[in-house]
Amino acid sequence: MLRGMLTAAALCALIGSAGAAAASTETAKTVVAKTATTTTATTQTQAQTTATRAVQPRLVRPFTGTGCHTYDYWSGAHVCITVVGSGLNVQSVTGETDGPDSDWGRLWDTAGVISIYGHPYNHNLTVSWASGGGVWLANGDNFCFTDTTMNQTACLTIRN
Repeated sequence: MLRGMLTAAALCALIGSAGAAAASTETAKTVVAKTATTTTATTQTQAQTTATRAVQPRLVRPFTGTGCHTYDYWSGAHVCITVVGSGLNVQSVTGETDGPDSDWGRLWDTAGVISIYGHPYNHNLTVSWASGGGVWLANGDNFCFTDTTMNQTACLTIRN
């Protein structure tokens, strides 16, 4: 009988330690699984964020650059160009002349991407590509405005 009680006590101790070990192992598995899930979720979030950034246009504050050419210093007669955009992406461009609105103006770039003719309105000829995301030009390309009636040109270099 003593032997039976000792065997039962040993068996209970063995089961108790196995249960504790099993509980310890289960806790470890849960922690590992949670850690793996968290890591996976973080990786997926980062991948989704990266993919979202690649698809969405960058939101940047546009720069404005202006270049003028004074062709009659005595009267101050001039032509100017103003470019609004960011880096190589041009959102809009305005050519200005102090000539009459009946003059012909031309907005163009030296790489041959843009060539637009028109009559200035209130001395300005403006084109905007902002609603379409802008127009991309090559680094070092010059955007120019020419008052073709006066044959005077002002240019601004586009840089990245």
